[in-house]
Amino acid sequence: MKRKLAAIMFSDMVGYSRLIDKDENHGMKLLDEHNQILSKLIRSSNGRIVKYIGDGIFSVFDSSIEAIDCAINIQNSLDNRNNKEQEIDQFMVRIGIHVGDVVEKDKDLYGDGVNIAARIEPISLSGGIVISEAVYNSMQAGKKYSLRKIGPVKLKNIKDP
Repeated sequence: MKRKLAAIMFSDMVGYSRLIDKDENHGMKLLDEHNQILSKLIRSSNGRIVKYIGDGIFSVFDSSIEAIDCAINIQNSLDNRNNKEQEIDQFMVRIGIHVGDVVEKDKDLYGDGVNIAARIEPISLSGGIVISEAVYNSMQAGKKYSLRKIGPVKLKNIKDP
């Protein structure tokens, strides 16, 4: 096992369950496109995809700035894409980013850092990005990005807000 500090990003396709229930073939087509777009942007931002989780992607970066820049690129790319598509072919994602200690085992990542990142992703609005206070503190994000604090949030099975 290898331990390291990492920027962890979870993304999730908004409304995918509803979409797949309505039209499975169309939902799968959009999921494939989602995976292609996000995978390309993650890799071009020096990120590594740890795994695909249904309609979500768990990825890791060496720096918070790379993770945030990637998330912003994803949301901007999807906005541009959606502006050219009919409403039925549009999709959005929500993204959560945390920086923390992780344990790498068999090409997968484990630990509180992963758990926190997974828990903050659902807090994000559709088309939004949520970062933890640890990410903010690690990079002085307020100097480069326009941010809005949401305050302490109690996360399921996480001791500290």
